[in-house]
Amino acid sequence: MASHITHNDPASLLGRGRLDGIADGGRRMGAGAIISYRLEKVPLGRKPRFTEQVLGMDRRVAGRAYHRHGFLDEVPHWRVNRGVLVVKAEDRKRVVTELRRWTTAVEWWPIELNRRHLRQLRLGTR
Repeated sequence: MASHITHNDPASLLGRGRLDGIADGGRRMGAGAIISYRLEKVPLGRKPRFTEQVLGMDRRVAGRAYHRHGFLDEVPHWRVNRGVLVVKAEDRKRVVTELRRWTTAVEWWPIELNRRHLRQLRLGTR
């Protein structure tokens, strides 16, 4: 018995979950960037300033806790590891420019973000 579904048609595979988010015009996938930076050649006195001004910092003074806001508090991102960030593609240029103010050891690569990653960026989870 012949099947009416052609396996060469991406839309026919969508219902079975094989191409979830690809065949529907990319609505479930999004462009992003993974950014890597190193502070190895930054003088020791500037590293705490980098943490404070770029990453933001939690502080305790006289028993009171507060968060000092940094540049990345304005940009949806999450830190994968030390020196590795994931951001949306449209925010990549801003983040790379800011990081290059502090160090020249900045590299980035384009990536595809799935629905879960996009939700994390929207919610601002890190």
